[in-house]
Amino acid sequence: MSGKTTLFRMFVHKLQKEGRECAVLDPLNDTAWKADYQTDDADAFLKYAKQKKNLKLFIDESGTSIGKYNRPMQWVTTTSRHLGHDAFIVCHSLVQLDRTLRNQCNTCYLFRTAARDKQIVAEEWDRPELLTSQPLEKGEFYKVPRFGDLEKFRILFDKQTIERST
Repeated sequence: MSGKTTLFRMFVHKLQKEGRECAVLDPLNDTAWKADYQTDDADAFLKYAKQKKNLKLFIDESGTSIGKYNRPMQWVTTTSRHLGHDAFIVCHSLVQLDRTLRNQCNTCYLFRTAARDKQIVAEEWDRPELLTSQPLEKGEFYKVPRFGDLEKFRILFDKQTIERST
């Protein structure tokens, strides 16, 4: 309920306006995504992605869709970039995902979370300042790139947009 799925649906909408093709794996099969391709079947998702180039891949509820020990799904972050794909992984907790998968991510969008997840991001993205940051409110998140500046944003739910926060 913090805004994770809302943010990534906004990304899908923006990318489609730019002419980018988006594919979504959502085990809940929520039709609000309105992606070019959507499924709740991980095997079908992988098959589709492996036959295409330059997709934006979105995996919602990845604790369920990918899990910690799903080797075939690791392709999304370890190899799919060779086809020009960009992957967006949405999860409730980073401990649900294998470290190899996490290490392939360029950016973490960190919403209000457990202290353990903050600690993982602080360690794996080399961002010790997160350990002393204030708790986030609903819709607030940190954009944590591997390289570059840490930024704080807020989703404006009523406008379906985001703004930089202080």
